[in-house]
Amino acid sequence: MLPGFGTQTVSPFPNPPEYATAYTSDRIDNGSAPPPPQALTEFKVFGEEYRLGDDVIAPLKDANVEELYKNKNNWKEEMKKLNRSAICAFFDLVEILIRAPDHPLREEKMIDLHTIFINMHHLINEFRPVQARDSVRILQERQIEELGEICDNFRSYLADGKEVIEDQFKLVTGKLPPPPQPSELSKVRLQDGVLHELIERIKISEEEEDVEMKEEESEETKRRKVLEDLTREDGPPSVVHLLTRQLHEFELKK
Repeated sequence: MLPGFGTQTVSPFPNPPEYATAYTSDRIDNGSAPPPPQALTEFKVFGEEYRLGDDVIAPLKDANVEELYKNKNNWKEEMKKLNRSAICAFFDLVEILIRAPDHPLREEKMIDLHTIFINMHHLINEFRPVQARDSVRILQERQIEELGEICDNFRSYLADGKEVIEDQFKLVTGKLPPPPQPSELSKVRLQDGVLHELIERIKISEEEEDVEMKEEESEETKRRKVLEDLTREDGPPSVVHLLTRQLHEFELKK
């Protein structure tokens, strides 16, 4: 509260009403909570009283104002009539001010203009609900168009993603494509499948070499085993030395 003023500060988030304390979880479960209060049918907004049962736009008769238009649904024609009436009343007022400024008709013409402008303003307010519905309709149409564009973009992205995934699966599960043909500058031409055949032949030759090396290793081990058996000191020395010498000579000849 400011010093010298009787106003009080109001919180932007006011406390709940007092009857809210009667609606606890326990009282709601056991059924002892009172029935909800009735909705307010009368309230004030900016000092003006409103009733839910009344029309949104009160008629001019409630404000003791003469209603000059007859068909409020055809607001365009009625607005044109009121506009013509306002122009005629204004010209009459100008004529009176020129000829006799103190004539009593001056006040009458000013009251007529005041009534005409009030009717024009009220007729515009009568059209507000139609304007609000059209604004909502236009807003919904724009939202539908935006959602349609988003859906179309999503479908295109989804199709591109599926295409990329299918291409990847083809690369994984399918056969390798044939090698590209060399240019004319190299003057080397390979027929389709020649490169793959060369690769297979190289693989076969490498496997044969591995087998031959394994066979040679097995023969070498056998030879060493025979030499070890012959060089033992079990038999006569002369025979053992003779055999070993012959084996060495045989290896040197090879």
